[in-house]
Amino acid sequence: MAFIQGNSEDVMMEGGSEYAGDIYIDLATGRVRKVILNEFVVTETHTASKPNKIPGYTARHILLRLISQQDFEKPISILSQ
Repeated sequence: MAFIQGNSEDVMMEGGSEYAGDIYIDLATGRVRKVILNEFVVTETHTASKPNKIPGYTARHILLRLISQQDFEKPISILSQ
């Protein structure tokens, strides 16, 4: 992956990500009830003028769950203040 900085110097990033998690399915309906995902991203970033690689690590913990339409249509309390 390459990024262009404001000073026109390319920033090169190398790395990868991996997911692990669980999917809970209601066997009676076949609907997904809940998903728990953990993503781990490892990168190394460098530029031509700064050849030392800068390591990066990001962890994301994601929870998705099935909710009712009534709950979906409720206003989000943090936005309604």
